Amino acid sequence: MKRSRACALLLPLLVIAAAPLDAGDPTVDPGVDLWTTPATGLSFDDFADDPIPRNFFDPDSDPFDGRVTFGGVPLPDVGPPSSPSLHPADTVVRRDGPATVPANGSEATIPIQIAALSLASPNPIVVTYDGGQNPELWWPEACLSSVAPQVPGSMTITRQCPGTGGFAGRFESTLPVRPKVIFRREKDGAVRILDPAPEIVLRFVGAHWVGEPDAALELIQVPAGAVTDGDCDGVPDPPLPGTSNFAAGVRDLSCDTACSEVPAQPQKKVLTEEEEVFARHGILPAQVPPPDMDFDGLGNDADNCPEDFNPLQQDADGDDVGDVCDNCPSVYNPCQEDSDMDGTGDACEGLVFSDGFESGDTSAWSLSIP
Repeated sequence: MKRSRACALLLPLLVIAAAPLDAGDPTVDPGVDLWTTPATGLSFDDFADDPIPRNFFDPDSDPFDGRVTFGGVPLPDVGPPSSPSLHPADTVVRRDGPATVPANGSEATIPIQIAALSLASPNPIVVTYDGGQNPELWWPEACLSSVAPQVPGSMTITRQCPGTGGFAGRFESTLPVRPKVIFRREKDGAVRILDPAPEIVLRFVGAHWVGEPDAALELIQVPAGAVTDGDCDGVPDPPLPGTSNFAAGVRDLSCDTACSEVPAQPQKKVLTEEEEVFARHGILPAQVPPPDMDFDGLGNDADNCPEDFNPLQQDADGDDVGDVCDNCPSVYNPCQEDSDMDGTGDACEGLVFSDGFESGDTSAWSLSIP
């Protein structure tokens, strides 16, 4: 939700390792979580429930009740040259309190608040006049409201296991967002600003975190002092806290009891989808942009099917392996064990179905002989 900014050259980034959360330190420190938003159609704001009113764009413009899709635009670095860079993050969430999780299964709830947002639509919307006449193209952008204060939300952090680097676990959150939406008319650059736009309350259950991310994931971690403009009003925001010993959006497969064969590199980035009925924000941990072999807009190390085009990342069984490449698409098997390497995962191997054939899709046929 931000003015378009082209980045022709990726500058070198300083990746600063956060202190791990080890057995002698059961506290997740306050800090910020840095995210990027893929422009694949996962993120949207739907105005069906609260249309933009008649005459907003110009006299006699029709109400707009359609869906606007969004992708991330890197937040600007507007502090002194010595201040840390947030690039390529487009979303910043601030954790405003410590979370002490002394034992596996323990949890703590802390306040959170959205601190910066920078999105733009990859596609224009169509605005009409006088009941559907004279269509015009307008390009939406979005950031945080400049007039409505952001309301704090909450995050509950649960520790699951020691993991492969510090501790690891899951979290759930409720995050209110009061956005500003800026529309630019294609033909002449005219601007209309909806501020505040309808509030969105994003909720997520079952997200993943680790205390110390694997260096191979190349996550962006920064010290305190980064300065950006999260409400796109041209005025720098106060300096932000730094990242801490909490890497949101990273899953450690060694913590999953369903895995009998943990991969050599058990940590993986996973999509975090915060959503409500009329909005969704699908985000990934901020990192140096990785290769994307299937050209679906998600880097190989975060794509749940890196060799198969699936921009919406459909995953029916919730194991973070996409339906199009899951060797048991209806059975939860996050580590994809396949002992005989026949393409059917161990979790659904040996099932004989009423048609006489094996199938990895247990919902397709009635099971007759286990």
